[in-house]
Amino acid sequence: MTAPLDHATRKWSVPAGVVGAGIAESDLGTAPVITEALHHAIDSGLLTYLPDSADSAAREAFAGFAARRYGWDVDTDAVATIPDVLTGLTLALTHLVRPGAVVLPTPAYANFFPTLAGSGREVIEVPSRGRGHGFALDLDAIESALARGAAAVVLCHPHNPTGTVADRATLVALAAMAEHHGARVFSDEIHAPVVYDGARHVPFASVSTSAAHVAITATSASKGWNVPGLKAAQLVLTNPADRGVIAARALAPVHAGSVLGAVAAAHAYSPDGERWLDATVTTLEGNRDRLATALTTLPTRPLSVLPAATYLAWLEIGCTPEPDSCGAARLRRAGLATTPGEACGSGYAGFARFNFALLPDVLDVAIDRLLDALA
Repeated sequence: MTAPLDHATRKWSVPAGVVGAGIAESDLGTAPVITEALHHAIDSGLLTYLPDSADSAAREAFAGFAARRYGWDVDTDAVATIPDVLTGLTLALTHLVRPGAVVLPTPAYANFFPTLAGSGREVIEVPSRGRGHGFALDLDAIESALARGAAAVVLCHPHNPTGTVADRATLVALAAMAEHHGARVFSDEIHAPVVYDGARHVPFASVSTSAAHVAITATSASKGWNVPGLKAAQLVLTNPADRGVIAARALAPVHAGSVLGAVAAAHAYSPDGERWLDATVTTLEGNRDRLATALTTLPTRPLSVLPAATYLAWLEIGCTPEPDSCGAARLRRAGLATTPGEACGSGYAGFARFNFALLPDVLDVAIDRLLDALA
């Protein structure tokens, strides 16, 4: 098994013969409207600092997409360009969140842990409720942590790694308790463009006045349109006081953004980009269903919850008596590179995160190897 490109992507930086199903990148390509715009920008010599016009175009395109896709009315002045979501999290914890611990529902995106450690904050892991019928935030445990002085909650919405989409009632309740305790909610909505039939993404900041006040939202075109290396995410500040802090301290200067990333974002969030996204989400939903159907043939059901969003599946692999045969290590022995469950929080060593954004023939190989490993 080899990488689908001449030069291995990060996801495919694996030993020969191993299927790259770990890092959250897609093998399904990028929208032609984006690649054509990037070729034009390069041919025109647009390899400069990010000009105000390109930055404005990206922010306006995002606002238009948010209105069409989610019914979310976003003021373009509330949107700042930053390199990526984790940069937004660091910025928020450093400048917008009062001192105190951070609540992190688990299982969690693995890179939250080193980012939070780098902020110097205590991390309070709160395991999510449920498995077989879906994951849900443990609101009682979150409120208990906030009552003890925690200053923020990291919300991954839609959820990485389980693919769960939180309902409006949950988001309203989280916003109310955060406001009551003077805490903030950092909402990572990077996977919001990839939501399947039967589910609907509701931006956290849009659900109530309280949510708009406590929310610090970060998103990007990087997952939906597969442009993570272009480094141009959107930080949405629905609390006017936050905008004042960012502006006064020059925390998101335009010249720090990527000009090619802004070009990509402007075209990703355009109607043409959205049409490509819709077709790609249909393909990803087919991949998800093929994986889910195959796994139902096993005596155990490793797919803890059918993902309603993202192109990630959270698999309960378990352990065998052999050495290095727990969770992702067990799959590695079968020639599958996945994200280890233990990287996603305490108590998840028997789990693995599987990326199903694979080309059809590669997905077939990956499914066969999963079935062989778990039979």
